[in-house]
This record gives sequence, C-alpha cells and structure tokens, in this order.
Amino acid sequence: MNAIIRNTEQNSSLINFVFLISIVFLPLMFISDGVSKVLAIYGSSFSRISLITRFAFETIIVFWIILKVNYSIVKYLTFIFILLVFFLLGQSSIGNINDISESFITFNKYIYLFLVYLFLREIIQLSEAQCNIVFKLLYFLFFINILCVLCGYMFKINFFEAYYSKEYRFGYNGVFLAPNESSYIFMSMVSLFYYRAIYENKSKVILILSILASLITGMKAVYLFLILLLLFHAINHMKKKYLFILISFSILLFGYLIRYLQSDEFKSLIALFIRLYEEKGLLHMLLTGRDDLLINESPLVFKKWTFINYLTGGVNIKIYSIEMDFFDLLLFFGLLGSILYVFIFFQTFINGLLKHAFAKFFIFSILALSFFGGHFLYSPSSAVYFSLVIIYFRMSK
Repeated sequence: MNAIIRNTEQNSSLINFVFLISIVFLPLMFISDGVSKVLAIYGSSFSRISLITRFAFETIIVFWIILKVNYSIVKYLTFIFILLVFFLLGQSSIGNINDISESFITFNKYIYLFLVYLFLREIIQLSEAQCNIVFKLLYFLFFINILCVLCGYMFKINFFEAYYSKEYRFGYNGVFLAPNESSYIFMSMVSLFYYRAIYENKSKVILILSILASLITGMKAVYLFLILLLLFHAINHMKKKYLFILISFSILLFGYLIRYLQSDEFKSLIALFIRLYEEKGLLHMLLTGRDDLLINESPLVFKKWTFINYLTGGVNIKIYSIEMDFFDLLLFFGLLGSILYVFIFFQTFINGLLKHAFAKFFIFSILALSFFGGHFLYSPSSAVYFSLVIIYFRMSK
C-alpha cells in the first residue's frame, strides 16, 4: 500500500513538474527568439540564444524521462535508439564519423519533435485549471506576435520582418527568427484558433486577426495552407451563419488586398516570382529553386553511397541539403530509417486521431507543404507549437 501511495505521489509530482516547466519555457522560448533576432539583425557573432534555451528545455526533458521511465517510454526510446544506430551506420559508411558534430545536431533536431511531444503530452493529465493556464499562455504569446506582425507592416519596422536581410523579399513574422520554421507556427496557431472558433464556438476575433497576420508573412506555404483551410471550411462547414461570416470577412479581406496589390512590397514579391518562373518554369517558382538542389545535389550524394547507405542513409549536412522534408529524410536516414521515422511519427501524432476530421486535415496539410518547403520535421522552433495543437485535439476529440 505504501509503495502505491509513493508511486501516486511521484506521478503527481512529475505531472506538476511538466506544468511548471511548460509555463516557464513557453515565454522563455518566445523571448529568446526575439533576442536571437535582435542579435542577428545587428550582426552579433553569436545570435542563437534560442538554441541554448531549447537545449536547456531538451535537457530537462531527458531528466524527466529518467525519472518517469516506464515500459511505454522504454519502447518509444527503443525506436529512437534504432534511428540513432541507422544514423551512425550511415555517417560511418561515408567516412564522416570524425566530422559528425553538425550531422548529429541535425539528428537531434529530427528527434526533438518526438521528445517534446513525449514530455508535453502529460498536459492531458493536468487539472482543467492547469490546462487552461498553459493554453491561455500559448494564446497570449501568439497574440503578442500577431500585434508585432501588424505593427511591423503598418509602421515598416525592420525587426518584425521575416526577411530582414533581403530587401527584395516581402513578409513579416514578428519576433520569430527563421521564416521557414515560423511558417509552421503560423499554420499551427491558425488551425488551433479555427478549431476553437468553428468547432467549439469560441471567439472568432483572434482567428480573424491570426489570418490577417498570416497574409502579411509573405510565405508561400502559409498562403497555400490558408487556401486549403478555406476549401476545407467550404466543404465541411458552409452553413448559413458561417456563410455570412465568410462573406463579411471576404469583403474586409478584399479591401485589404486592393491596398496590398498596389504596394511596392507586393510588386517586388511578384517580380521575384516572375523572374523565377521565366528562368526555369512553374515548378522552379513554386519550389523557390529547390528543384535545382534536388537535381544537382542528389547525384553527388548517391555517388558516394554503398548498398548500406540506401538502407540507412548518410549525408554530410554541411554540404548537402535539399530543404524538402521527404527527400532530406531519405538522404539522412535512408529507406529503412525513413520508414521507421514515419512509423514513429504516425504512432506519435496521427494514431488515435484518424476519426478527427480537422486534425487529419491539419497534419496532412502540414506534411504535404513540408514535402515541398522543408524545415518542419527538424524544426525546433515549431515543435512545441505543433505538439500543443495535437495535444489540444486529443483532449477535445
């Protein structure tokens, strides 16, 4: 009996520990992104404060895993260990074992998404009051970023630009540093606000503001996601009351677009896309040149591969990167490693949500867009936001 009581108390302590770390690190990671961006803009020799914060978060997760360890966690970590074996085999077979540090960082980024979810899924066991605190903090932080995006656009604030070092690119992403990775944060949060507004009849104001902010990001992936979301809504929820909201919003959006279409930023963005299209066609424009990387770099990787590499992968990440998630995954982990990675991803994020229509739409839309745009599977920045959205869906299904 005493052993049972001790186990119960330990589990309760570990769950409360997850709550405490969540409410501390959510704002900490948000602030560290902003600090990193300031340092990057002003040319600091070291600007990745956000990486230190996320490494500290990961260290705490590892510490929690050691304390929490049970059969479920051991089984989960066994799959990740097999991935590590594939990774080491691939790196050793291309002779990169002595210069493995950069590739190991990338491996860590690939598994970071799984470790973050493993930790944050304990939120499901929190009390309702504690859950509300975690998610309200998430809403508040992203609302701050929405205001940063809108203010950045209205007052031309360089700090809030997504492509602050590229004058020919238009877009605002607020305090987030990397535009490619922040695009998945915007998609995740728009999806969360959409779900709350449409499925749970929560306020639609934050949804409208998040969509407006997304339209100012200048990111093709975000624009494509909004189109997919509109199609999903039209097919599944086009009832009279929602039709009125959609028409009202479309009128406001049309007014905004008229102003935007006349702006210098839009003209420069269109000029860039036209130049890419004229150079090498529609696919080259949509992939922003990634098709060249795929065609030119893949043969250079395969040239060094043996049979074992086709199974376990093996690439020097400092030299070769396609920036298309599916192909990067194959090059990094090989055929067997990629199948295992997809299996872990399915078990972690998709299993149990196959009957959840909007969750399926959300996950597969992001995977489809990452197929063309990359930076999702190995993005530490978006891992927390994506995981929390999935957890929210699991709690409300």
